[in-house]
Amino acid sequence: MRELMYDFGRWLQRKSFPNPKIEFYSPVEGIEDWAPIIPASKAVPQWYRDLPKNHIASSLHGDKILPSGSPPEWRTTGETIKTCPGVQDILTTGYVVPFWGSALIEVSQDGKSAASITSSQGMAYADGAPSDFVRLISNDSAGAEFMKYLLGHGYTEDEIIKWKNFQQSTEGTWEFGTHPEHQYSTLLSELPEEWSRTVLKLVSPWRIKTPPGFSTMVMPIAYSFNPMFEVLPGIIHTDYYRTFNLFMIMKNRGAKYHIPFKEHLCQWVCFPRHSLPYELRSASEEDLRLERKAVNVLNTNWGSGRQYRLLAKIFKQKTGGKCPFH
Repeated sequence: MRELMYDFGRWLQRKSFPNPKIEFYSPVEGIEDWAPIIPASKAVPQWYRDLPKNHIASSLHGDKILPSGSPPEWRTTGETIKTCPGVQDILTTGYVVPFWGSALIEVSQDGKSAASITSSQGMAYADGAPSDFVRLISNDSAGAEFMKYLLGHGYTEDEIIKWKNFQQSTEGTWEFGTHPEHQYSTLLSELPEEWSRTVLKLVSPWRIKTPPGFSTMVMPIAYSFNPMFEVLPGIIHTDYYRTFNLFMIMKNRGAKYHIPFKEHLCQWVCFPRHSLPYELRSASEEDLRLERKAVNVLNTNWGSGRQYRLLAKIFKQKTGGKCPFH
């Protein structure tokens, strides 16, 4: 009965929202052309693209090879994670957000403060209206090192002071900011020793509109291991709240960073919200039967990737997904 009601609920949801879609929009004109959101499948990390599906550097049978030139164990051993469906799916699920500007950030020696400047800082349109859509705000003074850095790039001390005052007195829509340490004080002891102690907040110019009942998970880009920063994960109910922030921690104290235009920042994964009940129990005979069936399918070929996809087709035939009354 539970399966019947579940199928009926899914069918009713599809009838209510026959063509659900995710909408990304922004008040920044043209951003969809020069810094568009991209499917994660088009942002797979280069190391994964370069990885071969099979490791066949040496044959288990010495110099003996098949007429094709492949060792006898080809596709029977040595498969890499390139064939792992779990890795494939996390790398290609959702969307990747590229940075819509450029930024320089310096973290203090003690890691407790950060200073910054952006590519659009102080810019304006022809009519004089501000066009600063990547404003950064520091929570402390820039420090002598950062002053030298800016002076070396042609800024005067007067310009730097004006820039800092401008940032501190202006409320931006798209900005880097910092949260007071007391808001996450107990988190600090869990961070790697060399990481900054400051959590930076980047307010996104993007809005996400999802169908009723759908939320968006913000997470680090899977298997990308950004050397500059770590994005902190979170979930936003984007069916009714479309604006959100991106939180990140720089990975070294006393360091200067350049976050370039179109640097991949984070991964967005949209999913339907369900408050499902759960139960803890011993495996039933039916559970064990289905496990044996799955193992039998996986054993029809070497490796598990292709057969894993075949399992989806087999079990889909048995689990409905259509109106139970038609």
